[in-house]
Parts: sequence; C-alpha cells; structure tokens
Amino acid sequence: LWIRKESEGAWLDTGQTASGPSGAFSFAGFTGDGRYDVAVQTEDGAGNRSPDPAGPGAASLIFDTAAPAGGVISAPAYGALGPIALTYSGVEDGLAGVARVRLFASKDGGPWSDTGVSGAAASGPLAFTPAQGQGVYAFALQGEDRAGNVAPVPTGAGLASTAVDAAAPAGGTLTVPAYAAQAPIAVVYGGLADAGGSGLDSVELWVRKGQGAWAFSGVAASE
Repeated sequence: LWIRKESEGAWLDTGQTASGPSGAFSFAGFTGDGRYDVAVQTEDGAGNRSPDPAGPGAASLIFDTAAPAGGVISAPAYGALGPIALTYSGVEDGLAGVARVRLFASKDGGPWSDTGVSGAAASGPLAFTPAQGQGVYAFALQGEDRAGNVAPVPTGAGLASTAVDAAAPAGGTLTVPAYAAQAPIAVVYGGLADAGGSGLDSVELWVRKGQGAWAFSGVAASE
C-alpha cells in the first residue's frame, strides 16, 4: 500500500502488504488534515513487481479532523406561536464540506437543546416552532461535516434571538358620537394594551349595522 499527501507530493510506501487478488488495509499514518492519494504496488510469485506509483493514484480521500465553525443567524425580533422563519449562513468547513447544520434553541436563558430542525448546506432557511410557549428564544448552530466531525453543543448567548408573544392585545375603549348626519365620523380609541411584550402593530376598526354581521371597515391605524 502506497500513499501520498497531495500538498507534499511524494509517494510513500506504508509498509503494509496483503496477499490475494482482493483484501483490505488499515492505515492510520496520516500526517495531518488534507487530501491523500492511495495506490497499490503488486508483485507476483516470480518476483515481477509493478512500477512505483506515480500520478494521481487509484483512489483519493480527504482526511479531516476539524468540525465546521462559524455561522450567523437572522431572526425576527418578535414572533408568534406559529413557525418562525430564520435564515443562517457562513458555516465553514475547509476540507470535507458541510453535511448538516443543526438549530439549537435556549428559552429565557435556559439550557441549550437541539430543536430537531436542520439544514443540509452551509446556508439556508430554517423554520422553528416555539413549543414551549411565550418567552425569549435564543438561537445557535451546530455544524457537522462529511467526515463526521461535529461541533460542540452551543454555549453562551447564541447568535440571534426572538421574543415569542402568544397573547393578543386586549382592553381598549371607543368613543363615537351618539348621532351623525353625514360621514365620515370621528372614532376615538384608547386604552389598548399588549401584555405579550411585542407592542401594538395595528388597530383595525370593525363595524356592523343593526344586528348584522361584523365586518372590517377598511380603516386601520398603525403604531
């Protein structure tokens, strides 16, 4: 069995031999991460030996002991209980390449846990559903490469966070004139509160005539 590290160039006899037309070797003498070419040199019972390997060899492999690193996450400041759209990018692995990126989450500063959501590239979209209800969720990434190297479980504050607000705004009063002869009329509202913490985004005015059905008037105010 012969091997060479592409960055070094020279073929080396590993000293391993086998007999028979097929078999297997077990090689552990790598001299660091990189791409390696592999070849065999054969000899028959009469002592005829094939030439020393040259060129690219019969096969090649990547020896990679480093896990993927880096990465950023883009997350909305606020979200509801439905799926939250996230995007990640920048996960790097210089040799074997990224095989999977797992999304980890921490609620309200608690322990990090694997969400079960993952991507199969160095960047892409993710959809996270906050099963633990309202709170602030921090997000982080754990990369795995094609050689099986897995980055450590995340620690610290994470890469991004989203405050999940599960409560709709409540309360509020309306003031309207008792009588009107022409439109438009002034409708004054106040006292609305959002206990979930994300704040009011918009207020829609609904109306109905007599005992009919309520319908959106098309009038809305935004904060």
